[in-house]
Amino acid sequence: MVPREMKFELKKFKYFPSGSNDSTCFTADLYVNGVLTAYLHDDGWGGCINMDPAGRTDIQRQENRRMLQVAEAWVKANIPGETVTVTVELPPADLVDPATAQAQYDEMGIKAGSTSTAVLPMSMELYVGEMVEKLIREQLAKKDAVRFRRQCRTKTLFNLPGDKEGNYHTYDRPFGPRMVVFMKEKHPDADIWNYKYGGVLSAADEQKQLDAIRDREWKKLCKTKTLFRLDDGKVYQNAGHYGYTTRMQLQLMYGDRLVEIINDRLDPLPDVTDMIALYRLVYTETRIPAQWIVGPVYYVTPDDLGNYEDIPNHVRYTTDFEEVKRLWAADHPARE
Repeated sequence: MVPREMKFELKKFKYFPSGSNDSTCFTADLYVNGVLTAYLHDDGWGGCINMDPAGRTDIQRQENRRMLQVAEAWVKANIPGETVTVTVELPPADLVDPATAQAQYDEMGIKAGSTSTAVLPMSMELYVGEMVEKLIREQLAKKDAVRFRRQCRTKTLFNLPGDKEGNYHTYDRPFGPRMVVFMKEKHPDADIWNYKYGGVLSAADEQKQLDAIRDREWKKLCKTKTLFRLDDGKVYQNAGHYGYTTRMQLQLMYGDRLVEIINDRLDPLPDVTDMIALYRLVYTETRIPAQWIVGPVYYVTPDDLGNYEDIPNHVRYTTDFEEVKRLWAADHPARE
């Protein structure tokens, strides 16, 4: 006797995309009315779904085998079958002579180009297959949701009218108040996924992320250039690799106007905490009047200072940056 109601559930479901070739590769436990009834397995090569009755003893397996038979009958009686539409065409002419094929169709009462609809009766295997596909869709939807939530933390995701299902566009900018205004002006008809997967960031969080994006771009530049900010708020570039001498020259050239050297923050020079800065001063008489020219800066240990005593009188080293500033100020106008 077929029961009025039956409940089917798949547990311990595992899906193997790499093994799915002509069919879905998976394993699962089938529970019928809350009782473990069968172990399911599909090797992914297009064969039937294996349904092995569960149970430790022959008696238990036999009972579950009868339960599968009852479940098969219930599914056929209660679950609608699949409607299929088939259009019958003549075989390709390079395979079968069209006249011969037409004669055979006429003999069987088949009209070429005719369309017929039929209903495939539901079976336990087809029903399990539908349950498996539903679980896979749910798993993929969860994975997509996790991925989209992660992306929406730092990016703006959206699709436009006419896009294929599942396709979307990305701006590598956080979705905050400024981006909301931009999207309304640039893409007023867009379906913005951030509303679903992340919401709108606060203005402070948006600015924080924009600063981080800007710093990443600057950090790349700092590998080959020197970036610095003056008191006018603008950022300037100095061609050439950043070094201690470049730092000194910027300090001398701009003085209090120099707000920051961005390289010091994003791509700092090696730590010289325990070292002493030595500034190289070259005295030259090649111009009138004679000038002190400020040269490179070196960092040395206190023990190394004595190595600079026997320097020719036209080259001198000093640890006094104030002296360097005075000589620079006296020499700089003459060099402009």
